[in-house]
Amino acid sequence: MRLDKFLKYSGIVRRRGLAKRICDEGLVQVDGRAAKPSTRVSVGDRLRVQMGLKITDHEILALPQR
Repeated sequence: MRLDKFLKYSGIVRRRGLAKRICDEGLVQVDGRAAKPSTRVSVGDRLRVQMGLKITDHEILALPQR
């Protein structure tokens, strides 16, 4: 699943456009590396998302079903 879709469907961000923008700005890391919106994510990946001054860490336990 694409990173921007995962961020939206999992509820980490509200809109896919916002997910794309924060990825483009380098504010999302997958397994310690900056990720583009099209980066493929899978179960077991670790995400770090920075929105403003808030940094959250997430581990993908399951991919959301649409």
